[in-house]
Parts: sequence; structure tokens; C-alpha cells
Amino acid sequence: MGRRRKEEQHELDDAIDQLIVGVRTQDDFLGLMQQLKERMVNRILEAEMRDHQESQEEDEGGRVVRNGHTRKTVQTEGGSIQVKTPRDREGSFEPQLIQKRQVK
Repeated sequence: MGRRRKEEQHELDDAIDQLIVGVRTQDDFLGLMQQLKERMVNRILEAEMRDHQESQEEDEGGRVVRNGHTRKTVQTEGGSIQVKTPRDREGSFEPQLIQKRQVK
């Protein structure tokens, strides 16, 4: 393992140690996992929107204008999480991680 890789691993270990400082019970652990899941999902959705904006600007030369978020509750096997899906004015953003509801 190279020096840089070891440093990155050490930083990750430190971050994990900071996360689990208050974890004493199974409920504490499950609560932490739900918080992590919610934050990761929301960050991935934001990254998907950034990618969408960049690809639209490259492909069409236009600018994708953001238009807030749509909030919804998503049921997971560990309980529910609050998801904030980014929106754009044109409605052209189609998230992949958690797709829009299809109206029938």
C-alpha cells in the first residue's frame, strides 16, 4: 500500500471514529445508519443534478436553471428517510438513484 493510500485510509478511519463516538446501543447504531443513508442519498441526487447540468450545457449550449427541491419520504428496510430531489425549471432532470413517481 502506497503512502498516499495509507494516509487516505487513516483519514477514513478517523472519520469513522468521529461518527461512532456516541454509539453505545443497537438503536444508536441503527439511527446513525439511517442518518448516513439519508445524507448519502441526498448528496448523490445533488451530484446527479450537477452531472445533468453539465451535460445539458455541453450538449445544447444552454443553461439548466435549478428550481428548488421536491421532498418526499422513502421507505427503506431500516425505516423511512427524507429525500430532497433537485428540480430544474424545464423538468428535464430525471434522477436515477430514486426515480420520479410515474403517474398512471
